[in-house]
Amino acid sequence: MFMTEVLKHCSDLEQRVAAIYRAFAGALNDDRALESFWLGMAEEEKHHGKILAAERAALEVDSDTGYFMPEFAGKLAEMDALLKRIEEQARRGVIKDESFALALELEQSELNTIYRDLVLMGRAAVKLMARHVDQSLSLPKHQQDLLAGIQRFAPADQIRQQAETWVQAHRVA
Repeated sequence: MFMTEVLKHCSDLEQRVAAIYRAFAGALNDDRALESFWLGMAEEEKHHGKILAAERAALEVDSDTGYFMPEFAGKLAEMDALLKRIEEQARRGVIKDESFALALELEQSELNTIYRDLVLMGRAAVKLMARHVDQSLSLPKHQQDLLAGIQRFAPADQIRQQAETWVQAHRVA
């Protein structure tokens, strides 16, 4: 796969994660604060997708396919399978604890690592956009937002402990 293909696929994956979070918001809309939390998470994922789409567009303007990245095909297939499973669960409907457990599974997956790697490999303008347009949409902030949501809304100690351990182990500066 060339970088433009990887960027398209990853942008689509980020949009799918956003749709999952919107589905969580819809399923849990009897609690306005929780609904708002999920809609905020969806917006962050949507923004990630736009950053990747902008990088792809920048390459395509120059008729450049970017680096050849054969290692990404397997990673993207795994991410696609994970999203299909979680999309199905979201379609069936989830309760609050399930939504946070699924979100934690998504956020702990390799999708965020792939996103970070692609942004780091991208062009300077896209890097600047990702870094400076809105600092609140950075990955460390995204991790902290999910943890804060879990601490605020999810009563299950197991989910909370798992999230706290994950954020501590994977702090990205």
